[in-house]
Amino acid sequence: MSVTDIEARLRFFELNERQRDALRAARPIVERSIGPALDRFYARARSTPETARFFRDDAHVVSAHAAQTRHWMHLINGRFDADYYSSVRRIGAVHARIGLEPRWYIGAYSLVLEDIVRAAARAPPPSRRLPGLRAGPGALIAPLTTAALLAM
Repeated sequence: MSVTDIEARLRFFELNERQRDALRAARPIVERSIGPALDRFYARARSTPETARFFRDDAHVVSAHAAQTRHWMHLINGRFDADYYSSVRRIGAVHARIGLEPRWYIGAYSLVLEDIVRAAARAPPPSRRLPGLRAGPGALIAPLTTAALLAM
């Protein structure tokens, strides 16, 4: 994906620099909540026959958990550059290769994002840390949601 394509996509999603600042401000929230959120997701995935088949064993889940943690931490860096898109394309290629239907990875994002959003809603408003952002939890929740949808 070219730089022009990336910039056009970010403009369409309205993921501007202020929104990316909010993503970066959400880092401590995501760091605290991503582990439990992924634990919840992988427990659900392992107990659902349609998704359990994608995991060979516990070690495979541990590896996938670590990869997802890296992905979410990269996501909140707010750097949606060629390296980011290359990473997202690799993830998508794996999903396609193993036959993971969109309904399952969209569901995964839904479960994980729900926990992150709940944590962001409980956090102090970022406007104290980031002048220019509107007050309230929406200042973090909106860019977190937008970034997750962009990644999908």
